[in-house]
Amino acid sequence: MKVSLLLLAAVNMVSAQPNLNQEALPDREVSEETWKERTQEMNYGQRKSPDPEPDTDEKMPELNAPSEPFFNLEALSPVILTLVIIIIATLIIYLLVQHFSDGDLRAKARDANKTVDLQKVEEKLESTDINSLLKHAIEKGDHRTALRLYYLLLLQQMSLNGLIRWSKEKTNFEYLIELNDNELAHDFKHLTIAYERVWYGDRNLNAMRFRQLEPAFQKLLVRIR
Repeated sequence: MKVSLLLLAAVNMVSAQPNLNQEALPDREVSEETWKERTQEMNYGQRKSPDPEPDTDEKMPELNAPSEPFFNLEALSPVILTLVIIIIATLIIYLLVQHFSDGDLRAKARDANKTVDLQKVEEKLESTDINSLLKHAIEKGDHRTALRLYYLLLLQQMSLNGLIRWSKEKTNFEYLIELNDNELAHDFKHLTIAYERVWYGDRNLNAMRFRQLEPAFQKLLVRIR
């Protein structure tokens, strides 16, 4: 009995509460002016994209660094630097030797092609360097010309020492007469005969025969001087 009464009381309490879901909301009208005032500061257009952030990866301008030399000797070790100096010095010496060697070869080639002008020697006998011409003729193997130069060298030295009076028009026999009884006359006569046999007899003078006559000319030249 008591339970039934309690259930009945609870049902009445629930039915007595107002229905919130069915209660109408109060109608609040908003005027057009009020709407404009509240919405005039609001922008319903396209949203503006934010400004792009600066690119932090952008390369900074490079400073003008001093240019390094192409070949820095200070960067080389002392051993390598010494080797470089030795190589450069060796190259310079080699080039200098080649230069002077080429000059000597050219000079020898000119001398080899040069012929002795005996007529010019006879015209200026006392002032001509017959020794250099004689050496050149011997080096070329021109023994016949060398013999003629040896004989002219005898005449040159006798003329410079006052033993004869040189003249291109004189004969070898006249020079023998001028020597008369001089102690050099005998040796000079012997060499004159040997010289004339070759020079005027058109005999070939080989190297062996020239080497046999040469010491006699050299000994007489030493006696004249």
